[in-house]
Amino acid sequence: MELEAQTVVVLRIADGERVQLGSFGEAEEARQAAEDLVKDLRDASSTTWPFIRGRYIRPESILGIELVEERVNRWIGSVGRTRWSGREAEAPAR
Repeated sequence: MELEAQTVVVLRIADGERVQLGSFGEAEEARQAAEDLVKDLRDASSTTWPFIRGRYIRPESILGIELVEERVNRWIGSVGRTRWSGREAEAPAR
């Protein structure tokens, strides 16, 4: 197992909700995605609500876009070692 940094782009809404928009291995990629969203929101007409993560969000309710750095565990072993370790058994049943 190895800890890996990733940067998550999060949309912050007025009611306190946070909507995760994506996660990126490089902070620069996350920053670019956030800037692209800002441009899209700015260029949208005043009567258009952006469609984000399966729903329309009223532009006035958007307070900000955050870049959050997280550390996540990544299994870096081979498929054979994964099977040997029993990690496959941890996957949810389908």
